[in-house]
Amino acid sequence: MINTYNFNFIEKYGYVLLNKYETKLKYSSRTEFFCVAMIPYPSGKLHIGHFRNYCINDFICRYKNLKNKKSFVHFGWDSFGLPAEKAALSKNISPAIWVKKNIKYMKTQIKKMVFLILWEKEINTCSKDYIFYNKKIFNIFFKNNLIYRKKSWVNWDPIDKTVLANEQVINGRGWRSNCKIVKKKIYMYFINLKKIINSLYKKTFYLKWPQAIINSQIKWINKQKYYFFYLFNKKKTKIRVFLKNRFDFLNTNKIIYPLYIKKDIFGVLQAYSKNKIINNKFFIYFNNRKIFYKLHIDDKALINEAFFSATSSKINKIFKHNKLNIIKYINNIIIKTKYLFNLRNWSISRQRVWGTPIPILKCQKCGIIFNNKQKCLLCKKKCKKETDTLDTFFDSSWYFLKYFYKNPLHKTKKKINIYIGGVEHSVLHLLYVRIFFLILNKLKILSYINPFKKLIIHGMVLKHSFFNKKKLIYENEKNYLKNKKNYIIKLEKMSKSKKNVINPLTLINKFGSDASKMYILFLNEPKKDIVWKDIKISGCVRFLKKVWEFFINFNIKKIENFKCKYKLKYIQKNIIKLYKIKKTNLLISNLMVLFKNIKTISNKKTVFNNNFLNIVKKFILFLHPVCPIITSVLWHITGINKQFGNIYNNNPFK
Repeated sequence: MINTYNFNFIEKYGYVLLNKYETKLKYSSRTEFFCVAMIPYPSGKLHIGHFRNYCINDFICRYKNLKNKKSFVHFGWDSFGLPAEKAALSKNISPAIWVKKNIKYMKTQIKKMVFLILWEKEINTCSKDYIFYNKKIFNIFFKNNLIYRKKSWVNWDPIDKTVLANEQVINGRGWRSNCKIVKKKIYMYFINLKKIINSLYKKTFYLKWPQAIINSQIKWINKQKYYFFYLFNKKKTKIRVFLKNRFDFLNTNKIIYPLYIKKDIFGVLQAYSKNKIINNKFFIYFNNRKIFYKLHIDDKALINEAFFSATSSKINKIFKHNKLNIIKYINNIIIKTKYLFNLRNWSISRQRVWGTPIPILKCQKCGIIFNNKQKCLLCKKKCKKETDTLDTFFDSSWYFLKYFYKNPLHKTKKKINIYIGGVEHSVLHLLYVRIFFLILNKLKILSYINPFKKLIIHGMVLKHSFFNKKKLIYENEKNYLKNKKNYIIKLEKMSKSKKNVINPLTLINKFGSDASKMYILFLNEPKKDIVWKDIKISGCVRFLKKVWEFFINFNIKKIENFKCKYKLKYIQKNIIKLYKIKKTNLLISNLMVLFKNIKTISNKKTVFNNNFLNIVKKFILFLHPVCPIITSVLWHITGINKQFGNIYNNNPFK
C-alpha cells in the first residue's frame, strides 16, 4: 500500500471494495428507503449544477444505509422534447441517435463520480416500454373523460413553433426561447382539472414541503371568489363580467377584456391600439337608468373573462340612497358567485416529432376522435392517426413509479421517502406531479395523492460570466483578463447558454471523485445557492491527504487497549444532528475538527475516558457518505473490517 495520497490508486482499489459492500446490500432483506433526485434531460453534458443534485442524493442514500436501511440512487433520462429535436435537425440526424449518443457520454461522467446507482432500475422516457405505459395512462384518462380535445386559444411560441402551458410562459415570454408569446387558436388535448382543482388547492396548504414551494403553488393556482353579471349593447350582445367586490361596478367606468378572446365575443373588430378604448356602448340597467362602460383590450389579462378595473368613483353620482337599498339593487343585478382559478386545464399536446405519439385516431371529415377504431362510425372512412405528441411534463409526472415495479400502474403503497430537485421546478414539474397523482388516486389506481413524503429543494450553482460589451456575447475568463475595460462580470446560474459551465470530469480527473463530491457538499447546505470557485477545492484535497497519511500508518493492534483523555461526545452528537438536518457544510467542518482531535490524541497517548478505537471507527463511518471511496479503503487497510465486518453493518448514529 502506497504511503503518499494518490487518488487514482485509491479510487481503483476503493471501487472494487465498494462493489462488494453494495452487492451484499442489494440482496439484503433490509427495509427500502427511496431517496430519488429529479432525472436529467440528456442535452449533451452534465455540469456541476446537475452533479449537485446527485451528490445530495448519494450522500443521503449512503447515510441511510449506515442506519440499517437499503437505499440506492435511482436514475433515468427525461429524453423527449424540443431541444433534442432542434439539435438533431441542425445536425441532420435522428433525435433518437442524438439522445442515445448524449446518454452514453453523460453515463461516463456519472460513473466517474461513483454514485450508488442501481443501474438495473434505469429508465428512459423514449424507450418502447416507457412509451407503452405513457400511452396506456393517456387512454385511461381519456376513457374516464379526463382528457378532451377542443379548439382553444393557446400560448404559441413563434421560435420553437409549439404550444406552451401557462406555467411555461415567464413574463409573457417562452421559458426556453425567451421569445414573446402570441395567442393562437388550434385543436388541443387537455386534461380536465375541474373535478380536482379545488382539492388540489386545499391540499396544497397541508403539504410537508418547503414553505416557499407551497407559497408558489398557492399563488399560481390562485383561487379567488368572484361575483358575475352580464353587460349588454344595442345589438343584444352580452358579455359576462367578473367582480372581486360586489360594489366594483359602481366604482369604475372601465372594463378590461383579454386580447385573445375578442373575436369570440365581438366578431371582426376595427383596428385598435393596445389598451385603447374599442367600444363604449355596453351598459347595465341600474336604478332605472343605463350605466355605460368603456371596454379596453389587454393582452396581459389573466382571467379568461372580462373584469373590472377600478379607476374612478361613480357611486355618489348614480345612486344617492342608503346602503341597504344599494345592496338590494346590486343583488338583483348579480347573477351568482363563482370561484375562479388562475390554473387552467392542462394542455398536454405538442406539435413535435420527438415525443410520445398521442394514441388517438380521428376522422378528417367528421372530426370525431377514437381510441382504437380504424373506421369512422358515421362516414365509414378510414381514420387517421393523431400527429400531435404528448407534453414532456406528461412523461415526467409519473416516472418514479417505474422504480417500484415494471408496471407503473401496479396498486402500490410504496412512496418516495425523499425527493430532491431544483427550485425552478416548483410550479412546473412538481405541480403537474400533484395533478397526476390526484387523478390516479381518483381512479383508484393509487391509494395516495402525494408521492413524496419529504421534498428537498436545493439552491442553484452560480458562477461568474464574462460579458463582452462590444460584441454582446459571453466570453471566457482569459479574454476578460486581457482587456478588462470591455467586460462586465455577472454572477449567474451555471448554464450552457451563459458559457459558464464546468464539466465535472475536468474536476474529477484533476482532484478525484471524493474531493469533488466533498467540495460540492462543503460549499453550502443543500437548500442554499453556492458560488463556484475552482481554487477552493484544494482545501478538501489537503484534508483527504492528511487523513490518508495518518491512517496508512495506523496499527489497530497497538491501540486496542489504548484510551484517550479527550471527551469527544459533544462533537459526535453535533455530527449526528447535522446529518439529520442535512447541513452538509457544517457537517464537513465538524468532521475536520474531529479528525484534528484524533491526531492530537494519537500524538499525546495519555490514558483517560473514551475508547480510542471506537472514535477512529466512528470517524471513518461519519466521513463515508461524503467520501465513500477513501473511507472504504481505510476501513480495509486499517484492519477495522476484520473486527467489525461490512462497512454498512455498522451504525455510528445510535
